[in-house]
Amino acid sequence: MLTLTDGMLLYHGSFTRVSQIDLSKCKAGKDFGRGFYVTSSYKQAQNFVPLSVNKQVKEGKLPADTTSGYISVFKLHLMPETSVHLFQSADRDWLHFVASSRRGTLFPDLRKQYAASDIIGGKIANDQTARTLQLYTTGAYGEPGSEQADGIAITLLLPNRLEDQFCFCNGKVIQSLEFIRSDYNDRHFVSKHNSFSFHVNTEILVSIIGAEFFALWQKEKSLRFLVSSFAKYQAVLFISMLFSYSSWGATS
Repeated sequence: MLTLTDGMLLYHGSFTRVSQIDLSKCKAGKDFGRGFYVTSSYKQAQNFVPLSVNKQVKEGKLPADTTSGYISVFKLHLMPETSVHLFQSADRDWLHFVASSRRGTLFPDLRKQYAASDIIGGKIANDQTARTLQLYTTGAYGEPGSEQADGIAITLLLPNRLEDQFCFCNGKVIQSLEFIRSDYNDRHFVSKHNSFSFHVNTEILVSIIGAEFFALWQKEKSLRFLVSSFAKYQAVLFISMLFSYSSWGATS
């Protein structure tokens, strides 16, 4: 069961140390809206470091050969008056709220419903599931909010072992996070010694391929397309699996 308890440790993976939280640097359009995001999973924070580094590199803010970042550790001092809403699973309510946060025109009443929450928590929709959510919000599975669209999106998301995330939404609740330390994290070292996820996660790949396949099928609606595309996707999956196994052998 997803929960927040007083005294628990929470983690934030980034390209830089975060000892002082500045909400003005937090961007809108995230899963639970604008805020400072942490997780109870050290591994999840660790996995986020290369994503943060790569984004900074692409924006020209870090040298191209940068491979390291930091995991900042915080201790939670939960205040009694704090308003907390936790989505316990990746269900319809979670899906609708994430879709609304990412695409402002969807489910506006839902955003208003949770606007007073100081902390919002639930499953994380990371880059590995972002494609499914993008297809959902753009109507590739049908009208967002319809039984068909919701069912397809949730089915594709369920195989992914989604970790938790907590969004601290305002300056008042940020005060409940006590900075403890920042751990240096080099993704090359982690990859070599812990089989860090540079090899392809075939479970996630299947979900992504399934999402792409359904969206294209909805568009084409032809048996010829169905047969030819299925063969192509089988080939992509097979090659990716071979790459996954070879990468694992090289990094173990």
